[in-house]
Amino acid sequence: MNIRVLFMFLSFANILFCQNIADVKEIEGVWIAEDFYNSFEKTHNIHKSKNSFNSNYPVALRINPKETLKGKVYIGYQSLHDHLLHAEESKYVVIDNDTLGKKGCFEIDFSRKDSLNHFLTSEILYFNHDCKSYLTWDKDVVILYRPKSGELKSETIRYKRVSNKFHKNYQYPNPLYFYTRKKLLVGNYILKEYKGRTLTKSLKIKPNGLVSGYSRFKKMYAYYSTDIYCGLPTTDEHLMLFDDVTKEDSKSIHFVIIRPNSRTVFLYEMYPRRPEFGQELDGLGEPKYVLIKK
Repeated sequence: MNIRVLFMFLSFANILFCQNIADVKEIEGVWIAEDFYNSFEKTHNIHKSKNSFNSNYPVALRINPKETLKGKVYIGYQSLHDHLLHAEESKYVVIDNDTLGKKGCFEIDFSRKDSLNHFLTSEILYFNHDCKSYLTWDKDVVILYRPKSGELKSETIRYKRVSNKFHKNYQYPNPLYFYTRKKLLVGNYILKEYKGRTLTKSLKIKPNGLVSGYSRFKKMYAYYSTDIYCGLPTTDEHLMLFDDVTKEDSKSIHFVIIRPNSRTVFLYEMYPRRPEFGQELDGLGEPKYVLIKK
């Protein structure tokens, strides 16, 4: 290959790479499945919205141009039925010199596009095992599509964008945690003992979950649990605080939350699961704190 041909090839490759980045930037952000979004925006409660969307399918997507490499974009995703909390990182995290696969990451290859501008995806757990699926979009909607395959019915998921940029210190949010946290937890609060004294007037929960303003919760991260689909039944909403979910010995605090209105959150201690009214339920402990949103 002579120098001129090589230069032309590299120039063409660079143009394609820049176009790929431009395509991804058009849909940059956090996207939530419309069916779940439309329900949760009304209920603000995972129990009331649990049947609005398949618990094993990708309910939330993170599309970040920084996760584009060699003509491929890696898309982070999360399902409602997640079993445990997952680190908010790109691709993988390292734990004690081992690697733990990040919950939900599929890829699309810009070179594998059909005439309808549909991009073939890699495998997505529970959604397209042993079959194909495609991603397409315009500026207002992202669509994940699985054609009918054997006994498997066709499936179309439409996603709505809830954020179009990433903070420099929060580049790779878990898209579901980002959405539920933003909707229910993020903000500035007054923290009180239940029927008692004010502990602080400056408790803050940031978009990445970091809590500040009260010594017991210092440097911990807040999560709203959506994992209510297996195991013993629960009828309560759960708030979980962890200092580092990548460590097995992470410090954690769990509360049952009750929200009488949009500004007030009661935090109850949790008892171990126990028989109650013929079912296995989380026993509700003593009320511990009250959060009042400013």
